[in-house]
Amino acid sequence: RRMRRWRQQRRQQQRQPRRHPTAFADQASFPNIPGGSEDVVVLNYALTLETLEADLYRQALNIAAGKDVGTPLPADGGAS
Repeated sequence: RRMRRWRQQRRQQQRQPRRHPTAFADQASFPNIPGGSEDVVVLNYALTLETLEADLYRQALNIAAGKDVGTPLPADGGAS
């Protein structure tokens, strides 16, 4: 019986279309990230991470320079 049940399950799995290994899992993976398609959602998520990384870098520079953490960087990038 077990073997028969296993074979039936195996056949059903083989009949189902396979998803691409990089296919988008589900919307729950990226809550509150806007986007019309899976690619746009992933891109927006990556851009959000970039923004957070830039802000952490700014905070680290401020701490290293002895400034308040919330101090914005100068508009010229600190070149002058």
